[in-house]
Amino acid sequence: MRLNIFLYLYRFLCVNGQFPIQIRNKKELVVIAFLSSVVLSCDKEEDSPALIGEVKGFKYLVVNDLDKWVYFSFEKGDIVEVENHETNLSWDLGFHRSEIRTNGGKSGRGEGGVIKMETTDWNAVTEVPENVTFSLDEEVELTGYPTMQEKTLQSYSTVFKWVNVIPPMNPPTYDITMNIFIVRSANGNYAKIQVYDRYNERNEGGYVSFKYQYNKDGGKKIAE
Repeated sequence: MRLNIFLYLYRFLCVNGQFPIQIRNKKELVVIAFLSSVVLSCDKEEDSPALIGEVKGFKYLVVNDLDKWVYFSFEKGDIVEVENHETNLSWDLGFHRSEIRTNGGKSGRGEGGVIKMETTDWNAVTEVPENVTFSLDEEVELTGYPTMQEKTLQSYSTVFKWVNVIPPMNPPTYDITMNIFIVRSANGNYAKIQVYDRYNERNEGGYVSFKYQYNKDGGKKIAE
């Protein structure tokens, strides 16, 4: 269909073997503009895969409290209050500074886990890869913050590494990886996510902004 439109447009323009032609009236201009828009629209539709689920975003999530984790639900598209993360199934991701929890492994009793895709191209990830093992959260000694008086054991994902802290620590430099991650939620559904910023609109650190696509129907395909 697109080829036929191109040919028709080409023949319309190549009157008497001359290209480009001189547009003689407003009617010809309208026809040319319409055909061009149709061609561009078809091209855009063919280049962009049809998405399964809506791409959403969450900006400026406050994660700068050293003593507090902030929990997010894909199902609700918002933060949720959690008293005991180890038994609560309402959350899918937990955020604390640069660490992220999933609701599985040592962090929760859900089906949560994560795989890191070796790409930063959002459109390149169209489905959950076959024969992959989702990484579960581990218990890790949390260190590296200059203001912390004591080391503490925390559970989080060592694979969900979206930012690298570059020494020296005073002040530290941050490098955001921009990798795409696929998360298995607490109830076993899948989401594609990319964390892209750690600053708010005033360029203050200690925040998280990300975009995600959640397949609430449970399938492994993210785009068709």
